[in-house]
Amino acid sequence: MHVVRKICDRVAVMENGKVVEEGEVLQVFTHPQQPITQQFVRQVSQYAEEETFNTELANELEGTVIKLTFTGHSTHKPIVGELTLRYGLPFNILHGKMTQTAHGVFGQLWLHVVATEEQLNNILADLQHSDIEGEVIKHG
Repeated sequence: MHVVRKICDRVAVMENGKVVEEGEVLQVFTHPQQPITQQFVRQVSQYAEEETFNTELANELEGTVIKLTFTGHSTHKPIVGELTLRYGLPFNILHGKMTQTAHGVFGQLWLHVVATEEQLNNILADLQHSDIEGEVIKHG
């Protein structure tokens, strides 16, 4: 399983003798669609269930929790620093993880920020412009 992550260009996931998902390794690892693929990615990525971010930990926090998904060269950008400077807001890093593949690194970072609706929309647009997927996990 770890060989797929390290040296393969493409991956196909089979269940009960049928291909249920296939694609480029980075795409499948960052956006697994099928439950079996999601389980496969957790195993290959070496992240046990208890190492994933527990969103209940953010229930007490006011503001927004954003999950950032980085792939390839976007992992080398100082995005948290850039967002802090641009918006003058403190971004709290709640959790993060990175994995190496044959075609680059992918990872996820969970941030907490107290921002207005307009700032949040601009932050998400800036992330998209930087080739970083931003997903609001909690909004309040």
